[in-house]
Amino acid sequence: MIKIGIIAGSTRPGRNGEAVSRRVHDHAVRRGDAHYELVDLKDYDLPHLFVQLARVGGAQGVGEELLGVERAL
Repeated sequence: MIKIGIIAGSTRPGRNGEAVSRRVHDHAVRRGDAHYELVDLKDYDLPHLFVQLARVGGAQGVGEELLGVERAL
């Protein structure tokens, strides 16, 4: 089964992205056609600037590098 990461992308205080990504995750898992994993970027030691994105191939590359997922949302 394909593994898909749903990423909460904001790390700032007072963010709304965590609640939104949880809702997306809760809806997605009901589909039953893939394994969906909620990923919160605040749990990772990522660089503040986007320099690393170029190194790993953009945002898709970050998801693949962090989790070994085939797709990242």
